[in-house]
Amino acid sequence: MTLSDLANLSTFLSGIAVTASLIYLALQVHQNTKHTRALIRQGRASRAVTVTLAEAEAGMAAAIITADGRVATPERVQQQQYESFFYARHKVHRIHRRRACESGDRLR
Repeated sequence: MTLSDLANLSTFLSGIAVTASLIYLALQVHQNTKHTRALIRQGRASRAVTVTLAEAEAGMAAAIITADGRVATPERVQQQQYESFFYARHKVHRIHRRRACESGDRLR
């Protein structure tokens, strides 16, 4: 094997190594993109549910009722709390269902 043959072989092997590392890099970028999107979705969902559940607290429910121009009786406050809690549960279910549809998973 001459020096020229050895140089050609090393060029071929380095080409394969570069191609393999580019494929690996593309896979890593794809995985990182999926992970980042999942984190963004999780943050949005968490924020939405936190805000909605905060509306179910008695003081916030009374403030919402008062802001609507109604009198905040204990019954209305409880009704507002129930509606806010129910809406939060519904929102969580919608978010979970949408994620399952996007990822191809089935709901259990």
